[in-house]
Amino acid sequence: MAMEILSMRLHSDNAAHRPSNPDLAAAGRALLAQLPFSHDDRDGSYRLQLVAKAALKGAEGADTVRLVWRNFVAAVGRKETYAFEQQGLVKALFSTQAATLLDEIAAGDDDTTREMFRLLREAGRVDGNPVDAIPAETLLAWCRAAPATRFLQAAAIIAPVTGGADGAVAQWTPVAQALLEEAPDRVAVLDKFLTQFRPGGWSGSLAAILASRAALLLGLGEHHDRHLAEHSVRAHEKLQLQIAVERQWETREHRSRDERFE
Repeated sequence: MAMEILSMRLHSDNAAHRPSNPDLAAAGRALLAQLPFSHDDRDGSYRLQLVAKAALKGAEGADTVRLVWRNFVAAVGRKETYAFEQQGLVKALFSTQAATLLDEIAAGDDDTTREMFRLLREAGRVDGNPVDAIPAETLLAWCRAAPATRFLQAAAIIAPVTGGADGAVAQWTPVAQALLEEAPDRVAVLDKFLTQFRPGGWSGSLAAILASRAALLLGLGEHHDRHLAEHSVRAHEKLQLQIAVERQWETREHRSRDERFE
């Protein structure tokens, strides 16, 4: 209830173009730090993002973001909530303190970091990847601070492609293009992208979706980085085999469905 009241006040202030209120920001940080988690949280995304925008600026906001993330991880571990139910919260954290949150997520050992990345992917399973809230330049600046590791970490959590289904042409996302251009190991970045070529959910023909996305690999075949270009061609050939298997399965499935209805 307190979160709802505060969000209403903030909405009113925004509508009236009133200046930021430090007391409301402090109240927002206190509420977020004590935020309870449950399996009924998906409807509060707008309120959370409104409060986060007002409360999570500056050093005090960074401290709160770290605390909220840790509370979220602990709540998922206790099965009090599922990561996908907190997509709005994670998106709100990324939209206000992206570099701080990325530092927190990648602060542990390799196993811990992989688990944090798994939670991010799970958070985006239903309502979209919360990492998309990070401006491309913010993500690139974070990567440049430790390029040997961070470009690969970023490649593992962004959405690399859009489209490919329902007649929409597949395209690299702008941030994926930027990572491929700047990464010290472009081949390794592409391999991270390839693990996400198969969508988590889809309608229609999976073979058609993969075929549309495979065309992106052919486009990289002309890249100025010879290693990336050659690897892209090999990846395209391998993906064609997967597409052929999927088309055979879809053909058998359609034939079986037609026979059932005859």
